[in-house]
Amino acid sequence: MTHRFFMAASAALVLAMLMSLATPAEAAKKVVRPFTAEGTAVLTDLSEDGTRSTFDTAGVNSEQGPFTGQTFNTIHKNGKQTGTFYTDDANGNRISFSYSIEPEGDGLAGTYKVRGGTGPYTGANGGGELVLTFTDTGVNFAIEGDISTKHD
Repeated sequence: MTHRFFMAASAALVLAMLMSLATPAEAAKKVVRPFTAEGTAVLTDLSEDGTRSTFDTAGVNSEQGPFTGQTFNTIHKNGKQTGTFYTDDANGNRISFSYSIEPEGDGLAGTYKVRGGTGPYTGANGGGELVLTFTDTGVNFAIEGDISTKHD
């Protein structure tokens, strides 16, 4: 009899824990919005073999307004490029991204994914398209997609 009681109590506890992880109130707090950004990137570091580079970035996005950040890029043998970048707003809140781009026309194009952040962007996700064009002084970029965050 004690064994049955223990099994029933354990099952009830597990069920209660699972239900608390995905309550309707928590799901309702997740907000998905369109996300856009435009900016410039200036090369600040290049590896000796030319396959890894760092860029300082600045621009404006639909979540943070004006931002600054950095991009860390790797060029692969097939011409594809992958990397990560972040944007910091004036209050120090960060959005982190990853991307994958390939040569297209006179520039590069591909996709990005939101990988979280700090402050109101903790746990953020989303994604969309990324387009880069080359200039005499660096790179212009444009982003269009969505971002999902939890707001109180």
